[in-house]
Amino acid sequence: MKRFQLLFAVATLMGLFSTYSFAETEPNNTYQTANTLLPSGGSDSGSLNEGNPTSSYDPEDWFKVTLSSDGCWYVTTTSSSGLDIDLYIYDTNGNTQIASGTKYGTFESVYKVNLKAGTYYVRLYRFNGTGTYSLSSRFTSALYTNDSEPNDTYQTALSLGLNTQTTGHIYYYGNGTTDGEDYYKVVIPYDGSLTANVASDSADIDIYLFDVNGATQIKSGTAYGLTDQFTYPNLSPGTYYIRIYPAGGHQGSYTLSATYVQSSINSVTTNDPELNDSYQTAVTYFNFGSSGTLTNYGHLGFYTNSYKDNDDYWVLQTSTDGKIVIRIESNSTLDIDLYLIDVNGSTSIYSASNYGSTETLTFNNLAAGKFYIRAWNSGGGYGSYKITCEFTTPTMANDSGSNDTFGTAASISLETKMTGHLGYYANSVTDYDDYYIFTLPAAWDSLYVRTDSESSLELDLYLFNSSQVQINSGYAYGTKELVKRGSTAAGTYYVRAYRSSGQGSYAIKISNRYPASPLTDVKKEEIIIPADYSLSQNYPNPFNPTTNIKYQIPVPGYVTLKVFDLLGREVKTLVDGNLNAGFYNAELNASDLSSGIYFYRIQTDKFTAVKKLLLIK
Repeated sequence: MKRFQLLFAVATLMGLFSTYSFAETEPNNTYQTANTLLPSGGSDSGSLNEGNPTSSYDPEDWFKVTLSSDGCWYVTTTSSSGLDIDLYIYDTNGNTQIASGTKYGTFESVYKVNLKAGTYYVRLYRFNGTGTYSLSSRFTSALYTNDSEPNDTYQTALSLGLNTQTTGHIYYYGNGTTDGEDYYKVVIPYDGSLTANVASDSADIDIYLFDVNGATQIKSGTAYGLTDQFTYPNLSPGTYYIRIYPAGGHQGSYTLSATYVQSSINSVTTNDPELNDSYQTAVTYFNFGSSGTLTNYGHLGFYTNSYKDNDDYWVLQTSTDGKIVIRIESNSTLDIDLYLIDVNGSTSIYSASNYGSTETLTFNNLAAGKFYIRAWNSGGGYGSYKITCEFTTPTMANDSGSNDTFGTAASISLETKMTGHLGYYANSVTDYDDYYIFTLPAAWDSLYVRTDSESSLELDLYLFNSSQVQINSGYAYGTKELVKRGSTAAGTYYVRAYRSSGQGSYAIKISNRYPASPLTDVKKEEIIIPADYSLSQNYPNPFNPTTNIKYQIPVPGYVTLKVFDLLGREVKTLVDGNLNAGFYNAELNASDLSSGIYFYRIQTDKFTAVKKLLLIK
């Protein structure tokens, strides 16, 4: 038994000598003279003593390691009996202590879990005693590749591509600083949704989204744990910033991904041109000269630079009267209200504000003109929408010009059907009246004025003499109206067509025969369109003080009819505006002119004619 104990003691002693091989190189008593130690798997041995006749005083030893990446560095010492060592880790400058191990006994350890890549020092200090020691080093590198520093502000943010992934490190220390945050910038090309995900190996990371100014926080993900995310579903185009921040002050490496989805509806990503948030900047798209349907697309509720797009304005331009139906179909995240706005951009004509992702606005009596469609994000949501405008014109053409008074009455030829519209609205005015003027060159034994209208329009008829005194009327219920008068003297008369209710088009005819068939069914009574331009000689001529000037226009266009004196000075303007094709009569009242010779001239973009007239008082 004693033999076995002796062998065990010898073996143990030999092992100690093998472990404590005195491999350090003196002097290594400062960081400048530190011995090199491998960071991972590195080991060394040495001795520390308080000095005696056979050895010099050696109270401390220094070793240095160079870390090629961020990670955790762990150092241990095992010393011989009687030697108590304290351990310290110093920064790259060799002066700043950043970790320590000062337990009592022959075993000591020190570590720093969040070291950046670089050179560091470990100091072995003889707390008391004399003896030998063994030293070992272990390094664990961060799991993921590091981000490129510095990126601690939005100005130095790293670019992160959409639908890509990157890696980085957070809260690692070196050279007196700790990497407390990382910034990444993402560029959003079109309206859409951005989702950012972060996953760490050891740190609780919070994630934040900042606006284009880099300072305004607009979204965050701050859940506890090793993963976090945020989704911002309604970002407008621009450059935004993602901030990575260690919530618990722990280090770690991480992966970061940015997923982007462009906004669309029915697989269409088209957006309205911004900024179109007021009638002054409205998009001109819905132009109608005849019946038809037009469709476009837009977005609402998307955000950038502290601004949220909650309004879109569209121009609705019509060159004829008609019925407009506006339909909106949007994503389920978006509730839009519709408004039809008058030409001034502020007066709401009609609105539709049902709850949901569809909306329909119908206005039956829209006159020719310029209007605005306002699509308003009423629910505060976001998304894409499809907007469709369906325009339907009346079945018959409109009367020409503004003929709402006796003074602006349109000339109507006898035995000729004309058509017109009533009940249509524009610029705060609804067209309730159409006036016509006609002349009987000789007495008629019977006079009939008939109108036939669309089912949506009921009108009343009134007949006036040249003094604008009512002499007959017709106001039967329905789409047919008739004024009958017996023996009627030659002269000038007026007809007033008055909208009793509804809106629509109508046909009117003045005849000396009873119009038994509806005007809309008699093909031979269709409106006669002149074959060419013409300016007739005024009648009567000479005259005092009134005379009539007839003219005809074969195509719609801008027309002026003016009167000039012998010196070429304009003295009267009879016509100045757009006219439809047709036959016209203009009355000249020269009561304020002196006797003499005058000239009257008609002018269009394709025709000019001049004739002479004589005023005798």
